[in-house]
Amino acid sequence: MNWNLSEMVRLFSGDKASRLLLKGKWGLEKEALRVDENGDLALTDHPVAFGDKLENPNITTDFSESQIEIITPPLDSIEESYDYLHQIQTFVEQSLDSELLWPLSMPGLLPEEEDIPLAQYNGSHSGNEKEIYRSGLALRYGKKMQMISGIHYNFSFHPDFWEHIRLKFSPTKEQSEFVNEAYFGFARNFLRYRWMLTYLFGASPVKNRDNKSDELVENCTFNKDWANLHSNATSYRMSNFGYETSQQKDVAVSFNNLKDYIRDLRKVLTTRVDAYSDLGVYNDGKQVQLNDFILQSENEYYSPVRFKQILKSGETQLSAFEQRGIKYMELRCFDLDPYEKLGINLEQLYFVQIFALFCLFEESHRMTPEEAQVASRNTQLTALEGRKNGLELENMDGSKITLKNWGGDILEKMREIAKLMDKAAGGTRYQKTIQMQSQKMDNSQLVPSAKILDSMQKNDFNHEEFGLVRAKENICVTEKEAMWAS
Repeated sequence: MNWNLSEMVRLFSGDKASRLLLKGKWGLEKEALRVDENGDLALTDHPVAFGDKLENPNITTDFSESQIEIITPPLDSIEESYDYLHQIQTFVEQSLDSELLWPLSMPGLLPEEEDIPLAQYNGSHSGNEKEIYRSGLALRYGKKMQMISGIHYNFSFHPDFWEHIRLKFSPTKEQSEFVNEAYFGFARNFLRYRWMLTYLFGASPVKNRDNKSDELVENCTFNKDWANLHSNATSYRMSNFGYETSQQKDVAVSFNNLKDYIRDLRKVLTTRVDAYSDLGVYNDGKQVQLNDFILQSENEYYSPVRFKQILKSGETQLSAFEQRGIKYMELRCFDLDPYEKLGINLEQLYFVQIFALFCLFEESHRMTPEEAQVASRNTQLTALEGRKNGLELENMDGSKITLKNWGGDILEKMREIAKLMDKAAGGTRYQKTIQMQSQKMDNSQLVPSAKILDSMQKNDFNHEEFGLVRAKENICVTEKEAMWAS
């Protein structure tokens, strides 16, 4: 966009303008596996207490019948979204009888592929389509990859916020066109700097014992042995062993403007792949994939950031974009933190709020395919070696810079935004979260991935043992809350 951070800070420095920074809508989506008291995947049906998966707007399933998805509506503040998520999850946990919610993004030991149950729906046309789509995912990627869980952070800025910027920088442009362009500028910067979120909040430094070391070494682009890779990892979920799947490495979608974005996604939604054709769209007369294209549907595009629009009957996301543009953003790069009952805490949500404004305010030039690859490599490197002393990333000008120094520079810029947000909100909550993350940038032992590995080492826990202990600790929090409420 045609502005820089200093200009944007000045634009929002007044009392009335700074309050616009806190106006918008926020929502959260959390995925979690149901497990039994031994930590094994629960093979029971989706609990009846939660109602029909297609009818309950707050509690449904993701890929598997054993994978609960908790969804908040869009609300007027991040605090309301957090409280709403807390209420739903407390109800879920109290309704699970002897089952627990697995507290980690990476699953524990899973049964054989054929024994992992796909989500089942109500026999309607929509339900059947969802089942076929999941069957296709299982064929293409394997069921175990789909069991990786996390949290999505959804947000939109208020129309008054957009109008304040538009009148300053693009007064002759229609607001919908201006908002579309601004969201794309945000998305490009989010892709450039998302490595920072992976370092600060990555909480999946280990995988379960289904993954042998020789398999990791064979597929690892950094040519490290298992011990070294394991010791500095921050987020396997955000690496090419998680949802940054190698199967989609050739899905090139432009983030430069809405027209090119729609064009590129339409291409991958209509281009056949021989390997998927060989799997068969039908098997013994039963449909097992929606189609044999690169992506079965828009939902199969596993980007860490996605544009969203509220759909009308019969619409796809792409047709909705063409009619009404972008409504809100979906950020998809957050691991479940096992030390937090909800998998995330308010301080992290405040930080992401500031980070989103930083990504919007920072200058955002067009992104070339080569720069997109650099951004992806930085995330991969941070996910697999993020706590390595002196780790260097690739700056966008081709130079090298240490993760610590680059992160410190970004945090100083974010601090200016946090001051304006605190000015509007009262108090110091936003500046405090910047200070907390600055300490983590200076000391890698403070990040969640280090805390997890330290606990596992001190207690001689493997991945499954650690996850089960944390799951039981988290359910104890729920029981204490219920006692308090009574």
